[in-house]
Amino acid sequence: MLDAIARNNKNSNMPNEMLAVIFFEETGFCNVQQAGKNGPAVGFGQIEVGNRDKFRFYKWLNDPDLILTDDFMAKLKQEKLDPPALKMKQSIQEKVKTKMLGSKEYSVMMSCKYFEFLSTVDGMKLEGLIGAQISSHTEYRTRFAEGYQLLRKALNLTGITAGQLRDELINALNHAKRRGAGESSSNKNNPIPKDHFKSFWNWMLPDDWLAGRPGVVAPGNTISANHPNGLPAVQ
Repeated sequence: MLDAIARNNKNSNMPNEMLAVIFFEETGFCNVQQAGKNGPAVGFGQIEVGNRDKFRFYKWLNDPDLILTDDFMAKLKQEKLDPPALKMKQSIQEKVKTKMLGSKEYSVMMSCKYFEFLSTVDGMKLEGLIGAQISSHTEYRTRFAEGYQLLRKALNLTGITAGQLRDELINALNHAKRRGAGESSSNKNNPIPKDHFKSFWNWMLPDDWLAGRPGVVAPGNTISANHPNGLPAVQ
């Protein structure tokens, strides 16, 4: 997933590691469709594909499969969609959903390009981009910020084994899924613990990928078995 994000996230104000944290919190790195108040929420980053503002993005994207006429855009802006315009809206929405669910790379690209659109067209900085993602769920502003820092730190550790790096990455990715100490008990708390989902994590963070990361060494050659990196114990 980190590699796919790096390939597609070129011109946005959203750091790659923050995107990874968002994708994992939203879907556990699964390319799925879920219910959304503005149409189905689709893909790793759960884009609400029927949201009115997304059609500005589709127009900007210039995807030959997602052609939107100027007449349609004018009607959408005026909130006066006649039957032909409604048909076009539904058709484009369905095409976006189908293309995203049909290709993991396209799904990653769409989330990356959406943040690029917000960055370059609407001039949003990181705080604004996070706001666009979380809407009214303000607790995620802190969760994402902390998870981002933990993930960056984990990816830059040196002198650790592949297994130790996996543990650090699990902690970092799960952070945004954990309810904070000061949060309401009604807020989501759904980390994916290593001990209960070992096969999932071995598949998600495979040994060969981990072993190829900078700073990873063979077992027995670690600087220390317990790095003073400030990360919590694996849960």
